[in-house]
Amino acid sequence: MIEVRGLTKAYGEIEALRGVDLSVAAGEMCVVLGPSGAGKSTLLRCINRLTEPGTGEIDHGNVFKAIHQTGYRDYVAMEYVPSRDAMTTLAEVRALAASSVTR
Repeated sequence: MIEVRGLTKAYGEIEALRGVDLSVAAGEMCVVLGPSGAGKSTLLRCINRLTEPGTGEIDHGNVFKAIHQTGYRDYVAMEYVPSRDAMTTLAEVRALAASSVTR
């Protein structure tokens, strides 16, 4: 589970993130879509602690309580995909994840 509440990040005068709220349940996949400069990469970099946010909260759930900050990077994947291919990529990722489930 990842909960993001009121996340902000600025680079000088430029607000990259302004009060972002996001909730991703355990086992759920999430795709962040938007135009260039919308803050997608900054959001993911803040979640995996490659970049420290200005304000706000990021809760990775109890699983992450004992992991050092850099350990978060192992749990947040970033892949750059042209927007026209994003939905195809999401479908492929979901199929891969479904095929790896042991019942």
